[in-house]
Amino acid sequence: MVSKKRRNKKTHKKTHKPNWFTYSVYMLVLILFIFSIINIIYFFQKPLEVNEIDVKFEVSDRAAFDLNKSILTFGKISYGNVMVREINITNDYDFPIKINVLITENLQDFIFSESEYFLNSSESLLIPFTATIPKDTEFGNYTGKIKLEIRKRI
Repeated sequence: MVSKKRRNKKTHKKTHKPNWFTYSVYMLVLILFIFSIINIIYFFQKPLEVNEIDVKFEVSDRAAFDLNKSILTFGKISYGNVMVREINITNDYDFPIKINVLITENLQDFIFSESEYFLNSSESLLIPFTATIPKDTEFGNYTGKIKLEIRKRI
């Protein structure tokens, strides 16, 4: 009988290890993808226009009107009185818009409004702003700003 010698072959599986260049390309593609997503989000979140409106009122022991149309003024307001002024907004865009109302921090205890409004194309809206004076407010003049950020409604 002829003996057969078995050859003991080591089986080497060749594994493909990605090199640093491949990792770099993958990382670059991932970073570009992330920046693209951020730019798309920023484009849709960026305001179409921003309007700042000066606000003024005086806390006094008597009430008096001020109908100045260049700023949002409430005149003289005494404790316990409430005064409402309105701003007319018209959507001149050919798509629906969202209006964000931001009131400066120093007026947030006195001036109140909804924080968001929605308008369809060619629609108009009167946005009310209500001034209320708490009992512990000192007499004097108060000023600040209201910012209206107009955005495309998504």
